[in-house]
Amino acid sequence: MTTRRLACFDTIQSPALERYTPSENNQRKPQKPAFTGTEKAREKQAANMSEQAQARRDERKQTQPRSQALADFGLPPKTVDEDIDEITAIISQLGETARGKLLITLDNGTQWQQKDSQPMRLTTGLEVTIERGFLGAFFLSHDGVNRRIKVKRIR
Repeated sequence: MTTRRLACFDTIQSPALERYTPSENNQRKPQKPAFTGTEKAREKQAANMSEQAQARRDERKQTQPRSQALADFGLPPKTVDEDIDEITAIISQLGETARGKLLITLDNGTQWQQKDSQPMRLTTGLEVTIERGFLGAFFLSHDGVNRRIKVKRIR
């Protein structure tokens, strides 16, 4: 039983093996398989990425000499534009989502939705502060309370 299976396997595989192993009759080199469309796209994308990486390296070399880079190592990055770290506004409207999260509309027209489940009592006319946190998070707080809630800007 095993011998038949192997013999059958050998008859099926022998044409394929002859293509890849040189023999007396077959001294040519094995041919590369034809590329499919996705393989060509991947190869092209890899070439583009390497070109982009090379361009970025060249740009960095041109913008800052090595001695200056060594002198600036460990210092906070220099920023041209100052980002706003916090805003203060007055609540003009309060609402609630279907899941019980707060919807807060401020007097400057922005609308914020509560993202966590921390309870906080807010009223219309209350002055609140929204400050920037790590990784794009924003936190809403107000004076007199040592608590803040995580919010996301909707509008």
